[in-house]
Amino acid sequence: MNNETESTLACLKQLVELQQQENKRTRALFFFILPAAIVVMVISIYIQIFEPFKHAQPRESPINWYDVSLDMRRGDLDKALKSANLLLQKVPRDFEGHYRKGEILLMLGENLESKKSFQAAYSIFPTSKYKNAVDTLALLISKDNPQEENAKEVRQ
Repeated sequence: MNNETESTLACLKQLVELQQQENKRTRALFFFILPAAIVVMVISIYIQIFEPFKHAQPRESPINWYDVSLDMRRGDLDKALKSANLLLQKVPRDFEGHYRKGEILLMLGENLESKKSFQAAYSIFPTSKYKNAVDTLALLISKDNPQEENAKEVRQ
């Protein structure tokens, strides 16, 4: 081989070595930048999703029948009745809700109103449970106030 070929080969070897070094740097840079870019993307997505909730005001928890039952057990019948009325406004055909309202009214001594709630439950879903409650209250009311019950029956 002549000098010119040897010098060309030497230059090519240097170029190959430089390219290999450049490839190593590029790979190292790629393996550093890629995870950093992923972290930045995850953080930006997190901020976009959860930032609006950061300043949101907590909502009042919705009333449910479990809360009504707890109020009844605690003896807070006025609160239980108020909650039951709110729930029945939302779902007026809730037969079990009318039954529970009847129970609350019965505990409050409102026998006539209690009977109306039991009748509402029975008219929506006629079962013996609701019928028995209506019949028992009718007997109780007639024993307590026979004249008042008869007057109400005549008006209806």
